[in-house]
Amino acid sequence: MTLTAPPLSLSETFLTPKEIATIRESVEQQFPYDSALQEVYIARKILRQEAEQLGLDYLSYIKQVAGQVQNAP
Repeated sequence: MTLTAPPLSLSETFLTPKEIATIRESVEQQFPYDSALQEVYIARKILRQEAEQLGLDYLSYIKQVAGQVQNAP
């Protein structure tokens, strides 16, 4: 059974600036010389945490957001 969260705004985030800064610092320490890889990992960690806050698994959350992008006017 897959839970469905209410529709999301594409610019909406559920993380505080402090949480995002913590994620950024952690990733920058893991990949200090690769800014492109840092950005990918930061985005994935933010999305994973947002999915958890909504009670969804990562893949269901991504599919929901992708569906909204495809249906956007």
